[in-house]
Amino acid sequence: MKPTAMRAIHSTLRCSGFALLLCAVLPTALADSHSRDRDRDDDHSDTRFSIEKASWDADDRRLVVKGKRGRDMVVTVVNAADPTQVLGRDDDDDDDWRIRSRQPSPVPCRVRAIAEDGTTVEADVRRAPADCGATDPETPPDDRPSITIEVASWDADYSRLVVKGERERNLLITVVNAADPAQVLGRDDDDDDDWRIRSRQPSPVPCRVRAIAEDGTTVEADVRRAPADCGPTDPEPPQPPEPPQPPEPPPSNDAHAGIERYDGPSTCIACHQTEAEQMHGSVHYQQSGPTDYVTNIFGPAGERWNGAPGDGFSGINTYCGAHLNSPRFTCAGCHVGNGRFPTTPDAFASLAYEAQQKELANIDCLTCHQEKYKRFPDPAGGFETLQIVAQGADGKPDPALPPIERTGLSGIPIVDPITGDFDFVPADPTNPDLAGAPVPLMDISAVEAARTVHQTTRASCLSCHAKAGGGDGTKRGDLSSLLANPDPHIDMHMSDAGAGLVCADCHDAGGHRVMGRGVDLRPNDVPERLTCTGCHDERVHGDYSATDGRARDTHALRVACQTCHIPTFAKGMATEVARDWEDPHWSDSACNGRGGWLPREDKLANLIPTYQWFDGTSEVYYLGEDLTNVPTVALSDAETSALGLPAGSEAYVLGIGNGGVNTPGAKLHPMKEHLSKNARNNVTNTLVAHSTFEFFRTGSFTDAILSGLDQTEGMSRDDPYEIVGVHTYQSINHGVESEDSALACGACHSSLSGGPVRMDLQGTLGYQLKGPEQQVCTQCHEWEGSMSFVEVHQEHVDDKRRDCSVCHSFSRPERGLSTALLFDD
Repeated sequence: MKPTAMRAIHSTLRCSGFALLLCAVLPTALADSHSRDRDRDDDHSDTRFSIEKASWDADDRRLVVKGKRGRDMVVTVVNAADPTQVLGRDDDDDDDWRIRSRQPSPVPCRVRAIAEDGTTVEADVRRAPADCGATDPETPPDDRPSITIEVASWDADYSRLVVKGERERNLLITVVNAADPAQVLGRDDDDDDDWRIRSRQPSPVPCRVRAIAEDGTTVEADVRRAPADCGPTDPEPPQPPEPPQPPEPPPSNDAHAGIERYDGPSTCIACHQTEAEQMHGSVHYQQSGPTDYVTNIFGPAGERWNGAPGDGFSGINTYCGAHLNSPRFTCAGCHVGNGRFPTTPDAFASLAYEAQQKELANIDCLTCHQEKYKRFPDPAGGFETLQIVAQGADGKPDPALPPIERTGLSGIPIVDPITGDFDFVPADPTNPDLAGAPVPLMDISAVEAARTVHQTTRASCLSCHAKAGGGDGTKRGDLSSLLANPDPHIDMHMSDAGAGLVCADCHDAGGHRVMGRGVDLRPNDVPERLTCTGCHDERVHGDYSATDGRARDTHALRVACQTCHIPTFAKGMATEVARDWEDPHWSDSACNGRGGWLPREDKLANLIPTYQWFDGTSEVYYLGEDLTNVPTVALSDAETSALGLPAGSEAYVLGIGNGGVNTPGAKLHPMKEHLSKNARNNVTNTLVAHSTFEFFRTGSFTDAILSGLDQTEGMSRDDPYEIVGVHTYQSINHGVESEDSALACGACHSSLSGGPVRMDLQGTLGYQLKGPEQQVCTQCHEWEGSMSFVEVHQEHVDDKRRDCSVCHSFSRPERGLSTALLFDD
């Protein structure tokens, strides 16, 4: 998105709102009576099963086929020359059907539509390429099945069955109990190569499952770790190839209770080698990973590996800046590594066994599996003296005063001069070497912590995630310590008075991988996106209508569930909305109890989100990225004044979702916005990774910037720089409230409430008319004066079945409405 466009959007979005009638328009005019009568005649015309259009779009590499049918009739479209090539299906309940197939191979010359009752109809594909047709007849047949099962596993801790595998694209997969096919466990109709179903608390738990593809192919697999009372096994199941032996299940809690000595993570890995190897490749441990959903980064991104940059893009954010130019211990406390930088998965694979074991022993299992766990740099590694600039009479740093010196455990952990590594140890109250530590120790011993490990809990996850950015609730806005045991109005999903879910219920992707990525995050652990439809139906309200924009399920095609069901964020716990590094404040708790300087943090609670289009992908700034094409937002006079920036300043947007009103798959999502400062190197035109640690020590943003310039390759402390604003959007996904608290229509539609509303639908979000009202109306009929919002849609959408594009600059092809002007009928 270009800066000018971003400025326009930002000026209205900051305090605007959300849900919408999907074809929201300014009041327009009645259609002329002749057109009305003709369209009503059309509404009662022949509804036989038919194909009205079959066309190939070479520019978009997309095949579109649409037609008419009887209501509630599932339509499947295949290549007429090769019916095994399924191009798509439509199971909506309206009279119009449509499928869109992206990059079909081959592009068919002719298509066949198959109705649920067996009726078929065919049509030639307009503009089909010269090489269209069926699969090359001279190509040897592919003996591989169109569907496979890779995993079928029962998780007793979460009472969940997971079945996943691979398929040919566009195949609907249904999974059933192999011994009782009437027990349907789940379906997956996504259009990617991987499929997955998760069935919570199936009764009975099947011993064996069968996956059924839309083309009739079936495949079966035994359920790993199925309980002894699983459903009856098929008396004569087909014999699959001998699968590899699964790893031994982990010891029970009773086995953990026998631990008599804790020697760090190696104690865990002695029994949990497989789990440690899984964790080694995760984003949680690597602090980096693939960037499938970030459109401006082409490679792994996050934090550096093994003490040195390279092989990946380093991140920077609007809160703590970057980890790059601060001592390792400054940011290491909330990562599952035990102090040392991780080796890359490729480097790990090439290590000898002993070296691999040493690397795995850097994975601190207790970080996630013991909610009472705390840790501290190993005293055996030694500490350097920490000098902190003292506080002057005005409360600000005064370098002229004798510095405050912290020694011993209150000093700086000594790190390896080459790798930057050090080690943590448990903050064990029975360890005499930790006497006098500046932070509270655990309430239990390290041995007791190891004996009482558990599956991840809300509290264990929140021990890191709630305090990101330096304080409880500071960074995310929808995550704070309150979620460990929230009231239903804070989060009904996690409240024990609501669904009582733990984080893993939604985020666990198996194999120590996590689903979910906020708009401002770079790496993702798994290719799958985490959305509400992982648990809820896509049309959960049961009121979908292609023509009635008031229907909630119609809204849900373009409005994220969170938009209506999370009315406010930072509930009960204030979150930071701005940070000023040029306004230091002394804090006794800074630097883990050592004391130090913190930037001014402006916090607010119970906020209405900003709303922005988001298609699941985003642009996220990385260190070294040229700022020329980075989007900006205009800052208000109040914002520039509060941050001491020149009036009229803009801020660089370090994280922003992609998408707009016309983007396929994009929905309106609630967002938090955060504003801060950074330094721009005027030689390289990139942001400077200032040393957060140097600021904590001195309270001087200038010293922090100069330290960053000194430490960054290709920069010099003599480079000219200037202070600039930086900004980010952040996803709001937690904090769902009860159905009774969901937003009503008038929260976003002033015509239904009289206002004020949460968003400018007809302005910054793209729902405005494509021209002046009278001009738009007279493209079809004479000007007859304005109509109300509801009347316009009843006349033109409900009655005339016209697509949004007739009056607006966007279309909603999934609703199967006519794009023709009224006088074309």
